[in-house]
Formats: sequence, C-alpha cells, structure tokens
Amino acid sequence: MQKIILCGNVGKKTEIVKFGDREKLSFSLACTTRDKVTTWYNILSNAIKLQQHITSGKQLIVIGDFVAKTSQGKDGKTYMNLNVYAESIEFVGQKQ
Repeated sequence: MQKIILCGNVGKKTEIVKFGDREKLSFSLACTTRDKVTTWYNILSNAIKLQQHITSGKQLIVIGDFVAKTSQGKDGKTYMNLNVYAESIEFVGQKQ
C-alpha cells in the first residue's frame, strides 16, 4: 500500500460500518487543488470516538494507506474508488 497525506473538508455525515465483528468510522473527504479540481476520498478509521467531532465541512489532515479500486456502476460505467485507511486524523482550521 502507498502512504498518503490529505488535507481537505469532510463531506457526508460520518457513519459506523461493520466489518465482521469490528467497527470502523467512515466518512468522505474532499481535497481541492490550486486549480480548483476536487477529488473525493473515502476514509475508514478505527477512531470511532471521533465520530461526534468529525462533521460536514470540518477541515482535516488525514494520513494513511491509500488504495484505488475500480468498480462497475449500475449504469454500466466504470468508477474509481479512492480509499484511505487512516492512521492519523488531525483537526485544522478554526476551533468552534
């Protein structure tokens, strides 16, 4: 796996997903370049306790393992899923 460092804003509301007997925190992160191109990443983390603090619009730095996978949509198109298995999550920006 490749390591990646992302700085972006939380998209959808966080949710707890189950993998067998384990639970993970799941949310999306939008990272925008200087050229105004936005890329969305799916973040999975063991940090369940952070769920109440990770809300839509919050700016975060996420460090973790990066995995890109393709999948076939119901419409027949091929989509790229960009997943990050977070090792570290840091809050940046103004405190609220």
